[in-house]
Amino acid sequence: MENKNYELMVNGNLKRTICILAIPAIISMLVTALYNAADTYFVSKLGESAVAGVSVVMSYMSVVQACGFFFGHGSGNFISQSLGKKDNLSTEKMAVTGVLYSFLAGLILMALSLVFIDPICSLFSSKTMLAHTKNYFLYVVLATPFMTSSFTLNNQLRFQGNAFYGMFGLGTGAILNIVLDPILISVTGDVRGASLATMISQIVGFILLFAFTFNKKSVRLKIKRISFEKLYIAEITKGGMPSLIRQGMMAIASACLSLMVKGYGDFAVAGVSIASKISWIFFSILIGFCQGFQPVCGFNYGAGRIDRVKKAFWFSTAVVTAYMIIACAVCLIFP
Repeated sequence: MENKNYELMVNGNLKRTICILAIPAIISMLVTALYNAADTYFVSKLGESAVAGVSVVMSYMSVVQACGFFFGHGSGNFISQSLGKKDNLSTEKMAVTGVLYSFLAGLILMALSLVFIDPICSLFSSKTMLAHTKNYFLYVVLATPFMTSSFTLNNQLRFQGNAFYGMFGLGTGAILNIVLDPILISVTGDVRGASLATMISQIVGFILLFAFTFNKKSVRLKIKRISFEKLYIAEITKGGMPSLIRQGMMAIASACLSLMVKGYGDFAVAGVSIASKISWIFFSILIGFCQGFQPVCGFNYGAGRIDRVKKAFWFSTAVVTAYMIIACAVCLIFP
């Protein structure tokens, strides 16, 4: 990894650096959010039951994201601190180990979901939604290992200060999904087309993100560096647990909401799904900006520059608080 990333993080202008890193992160989050909205638009042509059936699967995707963020934030935090200390060996070990664990966790989640696919879909779906839910769920489940690994790779690249690569990888996958949605839906005639588009785009996104690790500015994934030492497992757990709990609670809340709304009909489930995807566009900007702060925090903490960590924290807190006040006002005035 080139020294200019270290210099930018540890000695560069804090506010400017955070904003530079936040821009590609915000774009990647927005593209993903807009893809979800576009996905709903194309599926809506199949009827409200199709939209409702697809929305149920979003709770599962939140679980997948929680898993990917656990390994991504856990390994990414350690990577940025190690880069701040200029400890390249530990950095390489954590990078490849974090991705490996994430892929294995995705495989386990995929296997469990395939075994229990019928009871899972039946629990959250009405009779009119059930066929749509199962058709959409299948290909999403098959893409699980690539999804968890993509979230991990994106976060690792971002924590290295290479947010642009993460943006390009996730963004390309999302755009491909939008392009494939109407084509594959017309071929299959049902939501399987949208699900297949999601699977293909997730695999392509994973391949791109993996390819970016071979860039000279990135930490290369070397198989010989894979480690099963307790240190790396402990660091991933320590750094990733807050994200796992936060995303896990969101998944649980989403699942509970689906269960409660199901009794009011497919229209209600579809309406809640659409509203949540619109609100996610606003939250994407918030999360993207915070992602610009994280590598700055990690590098400076590792380099012992606690004063810069505090300044970066208060600047980021002020910006996102002001933004959310404005976003809240806009949503209240123009619901």
